[in-house]
Amino acid sequence: MRRMVPGLISLVALGLLIGAAPTSWAQDPLVEGAKKEGKLMWYTTMNIDDSQPLLNTFMKKYPFIKAELWRGSSEKVLNRIQTETRAGKFLYDVVAVNGFEAGYIKAEKLVQPYLPSSAKAYRKGFVDPEGYWVDIYDTYYVIGYNTKMVSKADAPKDWNDLLDPKWKEKFSMDPEDHAWFLALQEVWGREKAEKFGRALAAQNVLWRKGHTLIANLLAAGEFPLGLVYAHRMEELKRKGAPVEWVTTTDPIPAELHPIQIGAKAPNPNAAKLFIEFMASKEGQTIMRDLVRIPAHPEVQLPGVRPQDLRIHGVGIVPPSRANQIIKEWREIFNPSGA
Repeated sequence: MRRMVPGLISLVALGLLIGAAPTSWAQDPLVEGAKKEGKLMWYTTMNIDDSQPLLNTFMKKYPFIKAELWRGSSEKVLNRIQTETRAGKFLYDVVAVNGFEAGYIKAEKLVQPYLPSSAKAYRKGFVDPEGYWVDIYDTYYVIGYNTKMVSKADAPKDWNDLLDPKWKEKFSMDPEDHAWFLALQEVWGREKAEKFGRALAAQNVLWRKGHTLIANLLAAGEFPLGLVYAHRMEELKRKGAPVEWVTTTDPIPAELHPIQIGAKAPNPNAAKLFIEFMASKEGQTIMRDLVRIPAHPEVQLPGVRPQDLRIHGVGIVPPSRANQIIKEWREIFNPSGA
């Protein structure tokens, strides 16, 4: 009997190790459900260079899922979803768009509630209190400048500095910077924001479509200043471009990018598994490595310290408010007539 004791101990130890092992896929109903579905369709605004690596990592983690994406601007994604669902087609499992378009999608009941387990770590305002969405990355609207054309000492320190006559016809913006203007209204009040907007419009803004384009033109020296994304400035700086961005503006509007599950998602378990991945520290770390600003408070992009900035988040906007701000924006700036 004594010679059998070591063997018995080994068996007991093995049993304890097995019992202490992490939950396997076979024991996870969500994973098992996703395995049976085997597919995922993601509608997103993220450019292919960023969205495809994320999707590839997800498929490597869950090789039984064949995931695809369709990429377009927020407006195009919204239009596609509306057109498809009116025809009775529900083809998307997950959708991630800007806050304005996400508001329309939620209001039209084209998504269903679901929050990932990591949502509890997120700050207030970055998770829907009704449980329909969680933020996956943020876009900071900042003043960028070409360091060969503008010194740090001469660069604007706050938004009102853009009204200096020396910046006339030297500042570029996108013709649809609605979220930025909404943030100014929410922080300053409507009257002050509109007064500033009209004064800025009188500076003969240089309208260019697309913030990536504006950042690249800024780096090339086509103009000295532009309303750009902070993460694009960081990306260009890493590549050696002569650009920098202003950290002292009050506020720094931060547009949230919510991710949601389709109301009639063909593959709901795969959709939930994807959102779990995207909102986790693992997914958010990949987002950081792609030089985007993660929403998870424990994952930060080098060069961007939210705790040191006067951030004002712009999340999902109700359609009525979105329509109002777009109307006011067009009346004040008239970008189509520029």
